[in-house]
Amino acid sequence: PYKWLVSPQFFGFDRIPDAKKHRLLFVSNHSLWGLEMPLLIEGLYREKNIFLRGLGAHFHFYLPGHKQIFEMMGAVDGTRPNTRLMLQKGFSVLVYPGGTREVLKNSKVQKYELMWGNRVGFAKIAVEEGVTIVPTCSVGTEDMLEILKDVLIDWLIGKSSLTVPIIKYPTPAETERVYFWFGDPVSTAEEKKQLDAVAGTDAYDGKLQELAEQVRDKTKAAIEAGIKELQQRQ
Repeated sequence: PYKWLVSPQFFGFDRIPDAKKHRLLFVSNHSLWGLEMPLLIEGLYREKNIFLRGLGAHFHFYLPGHKQIFEMMGAVDGTRPNTRLMLQKGFSVLVYPGGTREVLKNSKVQKYELMWGNRVGFAKIAVEEGVTIVPTCSVGTEDMLEILKDVLIDWLIGKSSLTVPIIKYPTPAETERVYFWFGDPVSTAEEKKQLDAVAGTDAYDGKLQELAEQVRDKTKAAIEAGIKELQQRQ
């Protein structure tokens, strides 16, 4: 029913490499409450026969009922070993570097703002594994959701200043189209060669950090450009 209400539209399917020939890591922004995620998973499966294995925040897998819903959608606990294993087994993986921060963004945060901080975890794994990153983004969800109040919950899960936005959901007449965009793939083959050249030396960790920051920044810039492009299409 949600799909019929928001009529999702996709751009850039032709830019996605063949998942049978490339190991793919889809890196995306996350909208309020993550409502865009099922649409993305269904759309990619329908149009490209790609079943994404999403990486979920750890707490999702400790909540009764919640865990089963996430697993039904193909999600796994987003640990580095799980991510590495999925990619090594040839699965296409979906990661949201903004994670919980973007899903539960408060009313002071600009719509569709990336809240990655200095995170490089996804980029480190991408470089070490030499996988191809597919910059991905979505807009539309946050334009039809109104935040009524921000409720502080840092005491509950131990994350400083984290809030839960209390949302006014739209009526069917207030819903808007949700858009998705896939950018030009970001290869990490060259970065992996550079990293392999210092494998087993004291320079490895520093080189990995340097290369991961470069890959993160390139991916982030692509996603921010994609968000702007979609906003112009609205």
